[in-house]
Amino acid sequence: MPLTDKVRVRAIAHHLKRMADEDLDVVIEDAEAEVAKLSVKSEDRERLVRYLAAHMATLNYRRATSQSLTDMSESYNAPQGDGLSSTEYGQEYMRLEKKALGPGGLGLVVI
Repeated sequence: MPLTDKVRVRAIAHHLKRMADEDLDVVIEDAEAEVAKLSVKSEDRERLVRYLAAHMATLNYRRATSQSLTDMSESYNAPQGDGLSSTEYGQEYMRLEKKALGPGGLGLVVI
């Protein structure tokens, strides 16, 4: 049984509502595989998977930041930074992971 689902991921990342269900399912499965490698409590796993999935899906999803109908132009927001720090979801994942692992905990996922 999956730790999280499309509804919960889309609840924190509204721009993913237009992403195909099948594509988001694959991203969630990948996030679950990464989180499974961590030594964290079961109650922390769902949130970790949810934020990591949102991060991974956001890396592959172009979000329009502005549109102009007159000129038919569109600008897109590209993730800034490297790895997990490049999206707000990756940053939250890192915060949650650090909290779940506790002091001296080791767990590194770079996507």
